[in-house]
Amino acid sequence: MQIYAINNNIPARIHINVQSGNNNIKGKSIDTPQKVYASNLCFRGGAPLTALINDYKWFINCDKIPAINSFLKLEAPKDALESVLRFILGHDEYSYQLIESITANPREINNIYNNLKNKININSDLLNLFYPTNPYFTAYKKYTDKKLFEAKSISELLKIRPDWSGDVLLKKYQELYHNNHFELGKIPESIGQENYQQIIEYLSKHNQYGLKYEETIQDLSIGNKIYKFKNCIDGRSDKNVFQVEVNDGNKFVIKIAKPENRSLDDSFALGTCCKIDSYLTLNGCRNTAPFKYYNHENNSAIYDYIEHFEVDNLGDVSREFSRLRDYRDLGMSPNDTIGANNYFVLNHKQNAMKGTNGYELGVENGELISIDNDHATYYTPMSPRISGIHKELPNGIVGMFF
Repeated sequence: MQIYAINNNIPARIHINVQSGNNNIKGKSIDTPQKVYASNLCFRGGAPLTALINDYKWFINCDKIPAINSFLKLEAPKDALESVLRFILGHDEYSYQLIESITANPREINNIYNNLKNKININSDLLNLFYPTNPYFTAYKKYTDKKLFEAKSISELLKIRPDWSGDVLLKKYQELYHNNHFELGKIPESIGQENYQQIIEYLSKHNQYGLKYEETIQDLSIGNKIYKFKNCIDGRSDKNVFQVEVNDGNKFVIKIAKPENRSLDDSFALGTCCKIDSYLTLNGCRNTAPFKYYNHENNSAIYDYIEHFEVDNLGDVSREFSRLRDYRDLGMSPNDTIGANNYFVLNHKQNAMKGTNGYELGVENGELISIDNDHATYYTPMSPRISGIHKELPNGIVGMFF
């Protein structure tokens, strides 16, 4: 038997109870239209393509279910669902809507991909998501082009993924703000935007390169604010790290590197680190120090200060999935395991971490906080890299020492 169409609004008999006083009769059975889904009907040959697509649109528009979840909700033979997915990916509006629903939930992308594999044929070319002629890749490129064109801020882009090319971000910033003074985030009110440049100039006099040593830094007074400093001596790169305590009780970390070494793409570059940390912080990651601000011109950055609880018996962190679970769920893998000071243990006393995703669970499981993410790998199975727009994150340790 072949069915060409179905009526999606078939009357169903239901029983209602209505209090007296209305114009209805208690206990009266009436005919009321109810949605009957094609994907829930069982008949030989499955549901027609048009009916399945109608169900998909019903889930989105009427049930308010995100597009990817609406597709995964469909029940039909794999060939039929593959046809639905091809239809969606071949339609500009529907494909944008689908991919937007995927990128909106970066922690769920791996689960989405695994569920997708169960919905369509395992040998389908649709699962070759990184192949340039694949319909998903084509749709993702269109989505990326439109997202980049329409974005109203750099943060809007970095919330999706961290591996945007530095040149692309710098150009977009210039288009948005009509200047080349690239910034990410916002200077905390406690530090004061009007005081920040003076603080950087003051701390730059205490920058060290190569093997660093502990140094006493005099307090800095600006207006009604007093800033106390302490330099952190771990690491041999050109990045200098200072603990800053303001007289209102707030603590931060300021990082400064040589302005001539500024980059949003290079290994060990402060800008690269801030690009990655912006992605993680915008998504509330519990496994990284909260990022606050980056200034490309003077190559400096601000982070929330994290109370230090050192790691005992630190193994190869790149393989310790359970201790960086949220970091991993967001598609990141660390490549720097040199120096225990790159990681601290999550603890209830770290006020800056409260409010991050799954913070209590992370504390309970003894998870870590990564405080130096300038070389890491980003990969999720449904986020193909688009040539000229995205750039692989640096992940080498070569040249670390000099």
